Amino acid sequence: AARARQLGGLGATRLLVPQSHKLASSLRSALELSQSPQPGQSESLTRAHLRSVNERMQAHPPATFLPWTGQRTKFALPLLCAALCAGLLAFHPTIQHGFESLRQPARVDADGTLIASVVEHFEARLLFPSYLERSPLELADATRIEAPAGTTVEVTLRPRIPVTDVSLRLPDGSTRLSRHGDSFAGRFVMRQSGLLHVRMRDATASYQDRKSRSLITHADRVPIIEVTEPYDGATVDADRALAVSFRAQDDEGLQNVDLVVRLVGGMEIRNRLWSADSEATTTLDGNEQVQPVRLGIRPGDAFSMWLEAKDNDLVSGPNVGRSQMLSLVARSDTQQLSAHLPALKEVLDLGINALADRLEAGEEIDDRAVRNRVTRLSTSARAFVDAIKNFLDKMDDAANGSAIDVKQLGAMSERVAHKQKLELVAARRVGISTTKRQQLHSELVEELEGDVLLLSDLLSQAHIREAQALSAELEELRQRMQQLLTDLSMANSEQAKQELLAELARAESRLRELMRSMSQLAAHVPSEFVNEEALEHSGAGDTMQQLRKAIEQGDMEAAAARLEQLEQQLASLSQSLSEGGLRFRESRFGPRDKAMMEAQEKLAMLHQEQERLAQQSAQRTRQIMARNPATTPENVAELNRLAERAQREVSQIDPSKMGPSERESFEHSRQRVQDTRDALRTGDLSEAARMAAAGHRVLDHMAHDLSVDAQMFPGHEGRTAQNARAAEAARRTMERLSDAVDQALPRLSDQLTSDDLNQMQSQAQAQGRAKDAARDLQEQFEHGPDGLPLSPEASQALQDAQKAMEQAKDRLHRGDPKNASLSQEEAAEQLQRLSQRLAEQQAMRQGGKSTQGSSGEQLAGKVDIPDDKDFKAPQELRRRLLDAMREASPSGYESAVQRYYKELLR
Repeated sequence: AARARQLGGLGATRLLVPQSHKLASSLRSALELSQSPQPGQSESLTRAHLRSVNERMQAHPPATFLPWTGQRTKFALPLLCAALCAGLLAFHPTIQHGFESLRQPARVDADGTLIASVVEHFEARLLFPSYLERSPLELADATRIEAPAGTTVEVTLRPRIPVTDVSLRLPDGSTRLSRHGDSFAGRFVMRQSGLLHVRMRDATASYQDRKSRSLITHADRVPIIEVTEPYDGATVDADRALAVSFRAQDDEGLQNVDLVVRLVGGMEIRNRLWSADSEATTTLDGNEQVQPVRLGIRPGDAFSMWLEAKDNDLVSGPNVGRSQMLSLVARSDTQQLSAHLPALKEVLDLGINALADRLEAGEEIDDRAVRNRVTRLSTSARAFVDAIKNFLDKMDDAANGSAIDVKQLGAMSERVAHKQKLELVAARRVGISTTKRQQLHSELVEELEGDVLLLSDLLSQAHIREAQALSAELEELRQRMQQLLTDLSMANSEQAKQELLAELARAESRLRELMRSMSQLAAHVPSEFVNEEALEHSGAGDTMQQLRKAIEQGDMEAAAARLEQLEQQLASLSQSLSEGGLRFRESRFGPRDKAMMEAQEKLAMLHQEQERLAQQSAQRTRQIMARNPATTPENVAELNRLAERAQREVSQIDPSKMGPSERESFEHSRQRVQDTRDALRTGDLSEAARMAAAGHRVLDHMAHDLSVDAQMFPGHEGRTAQNARAAEAARRTMERLSDAVDQALPRLSDQLTSDDLNQMQSQAQAQGRAKDAARDLQEQFEHGPDGLPLSPEASQALQDAQKAMEQAKDRLHRGDPKNASLSQEEAAEQLQRLSQRLAEQQAMRQGGKSTQGSSGEQLAGKVDIPDDKDFKAPQELRRRLLDAMREASPSGYESAVQRYYKELLR
């Protein structure tokens, strides 16, 4: 009854009529009594009646009164039609939009724009930048567009309502779409992240689509680059290749890597280290070689460098990543010497410590006590010897090693180690007398006393050398500033001004180093040799500050006056240091110095004798050939053609890219080729043969050295390799020329007379005596006054010269003066090069320019170079020397060439 009441009230009782009228009537009365009770009605009778009706209805299931088979035909068709209509309405855009509008009614923005779902379809096509090399990407119903910056987005949309205008509002602006049928299309470039809004207009209103669409732009990241070599604070050589290693990466691709150098004065120089040939790479491990001197860096400069990596972002412009900044120093000879002075001072301290231990040790009589004492004392002596060896190992790599007499140190370590070994052996051996042990101990004490004094002198001398070298560098910078000031006065340009200020900054840096060096002089050099107080108050620092102020203000007259004042102050500094160093050197003049000077005098005399013998052989050859000339014009034309070709090939060698030794060989070879051409022009085939052979010999050595250099470092744009190829071509041509001249010469053996043979035998005997003198001189270099070599280098060079002398002697005995003169010239050249090297080494040990000639006598005052009237040397040598003196000296070697001419003239 309750369910019937819920189903349909009294109307539900009609469902029971077809089965039982009585039950339907009872149910109706029960419902009426329960729903609308009458006044005076019994509630208990009503409940009892309801229970009775419920019990009777329980006996009949619901299907008895409402069978489905009977009703489905009535409801099936209406229900099917209703479902079909609902589906059609659900998929119709207009109805959908209506339902959506009912669910979310449109709101009005502050500017009157209606915010509603007005976009029916929205799709995007992404066109990536070309350098990414990515295919286009289609996005259907795009609500999130994510792409790199610079990506072009093509949008196509269809509105739900008729509109006349559609535009896209972007984070960085807006773009209008064009109509294509019932759709609208357009494009934009992604530059910023943010929201994308679709806006529309019709004749009466403005709309904005309710759906939120986001733009996510990935900006191209800055490249990352790191320098792995060299390290910060490193010291480099300006004239040697510097290895620059780096690691770089970029998310899109690297385009190039540049080296940036900030020079003294703030000027920046850029040099391209790497660039992408075609396709950019995302990671790069590079190792490039650069020449600091080609970047404007000079020895002694402190400079900064870093790397910059650039990507190939073509949309917003290339991004540049910068590495860490490195502070480097281009080592000069003076700075290299300064770097070794603390280590030399440590060696001296250890020597004093070893000497003090022995002086404080008492005498022991008992064997066990003696062994314990010797073992204890050997510790400090061994530390002293090890320190010397470590110092010598470091000096082996030093280009300025000759500024400190390393041979003295090597001999010192060998002597101390040998005496210490004898003492240890004696202490462990039974039966050695106490007197013998005490003698060995005393010898070590005496050795250490002499070594400490010698080390103290070497250290003092090195400090003087350091100060003198800094003073010389200051003077060179002053001369450079003088030239730049002249250029600035003639052409007042900003570049000239900056160059002058850069040179001034260098000079100020050298002056600070000089002041630091002179502060060390008081501890190592007695005041009677160097007046430290006078040096420190020279006023050069104040003058430089005034000079800088005048240059910055553009006062050229004041700048010139300050430069002149600076010249006087630096000259006074240099004179004080030079005089003090010379007096100090003279006061410490030892046996090895005297032995070295004596050996150098003998070497100079031997060189002169060897040149005289070579000239005699050459003169004998010319005399023999003059008796029977056999050269045809055709031969001369061919020889001249080869000589001209050799000269042309030698001229293709660029000496500016060579080292000092290769540059000297280049000048020598060029002169020999010119001498060959001159001799051919005068018809002197004997002289041409000598010069051609000498030129071939020099070119052979130079081509080999350049070939080795090219394999290690080809140079900028392969210039070292080009020089090597040019030298090899010139060597081959000179070899052909030498052979051709030899073939053009008549057979001298057929022209020899008995007088010729007798004179050549006499010359052979003289050559043998010169060889014996070279052997004696070699022994003198091998065994100094202390039993140690004066110069192992000289000993080896004299051995090579003796081989050439022996060959010349044999050729004279066989009656071959032409080839004998070639061997004699080769020996003379070896002796000359050795003499120059020894003179340079001695000059550096003395702490300044060489003040001695080849004979060991001091040169006082100005040396006048005689002219053609005063020169009394043989005609051939006079011609060569005067021709060479007329030529310009190589840049940076003017003083060395001048000293060389002075030695020749002596």
